[in-house]
This record gives sequence, structure tokens and C-alpha cells, in this order.
Amino acid sequence: ISVKKKIAFLPERPIFDGWMTARQFLRYHHMLAKQPFADGRKDVEEALDLVQLENAARNRKITQFSRGMLQRVGLA
Repeated sequence: ISVKKKIAFLPERPIFDGWMTARQFLRYHHMLAKQPFADGRKDVEEALDLVQLENAARNRKITQFSRGMLQRVGLA
């Protein structure tokens, strides 16, 4: 049972709100997780850096992302 706290599920073809950018999407979920507002920008950028989503893509609408880019956002 304790292992469930360390694992998650990400579908092969995740479906996200396409009108958001990657930054907006992660900032929104940061807020939903009730994380400190002041840490949001830093946490989002660290997550996007961790999954190596290129800077040019971070402000692009999610509908323009490839499958691999969607998976990166999902992991972030």
C-alpha cells in the first residue's frame, strides 16, 4: 500500500485543456494542489526544466503540442 504514494498513472495520450499554455496548466494545478502561491512560478519552471520542455513551447497552446510534448507536460 505504501508504494501507491510513490507511483502515478499517465495515459499514453493525455487530454488536457487545449486553450491553456503549459505554464498556465501547471500553475492551475499548482493552485489546485493548494501549494503556496508565492512558490508557483518557481515550481512550474523547475517542473518544466525537469521534463526538458523547451522554452519556446512553454507559452504555446497545448493544442499545438505533439504527443511527446503532452506526455512531458503530464509528467511535470
